[in-house]
Amino acid sequence: MRLNPHIRHATGLPVRRVVITGLGVLAPNGNDLASFWESIVAGRSAAGLVTQFDTDEFASKI
Repeated sequence: MRLNPHIRHATGLPVRRVVITGLGVLAPNGNDLASFWESIVAGRSAAGLVTQFDTDEFASKI
């Protein structure tokens, strides 16, 4: 399928193409797909109490 290079979006600007060359994950429970999926399958949560600073002034402690 070839698109006409002169087609414009409703805004009048040229349509820009995007190519996705890969996917990855960076999350609190895994810095790569393997460790992230292992955490998910094992049911390990990445949520927890904030311990880096005093949370007394905040309603949420998570």
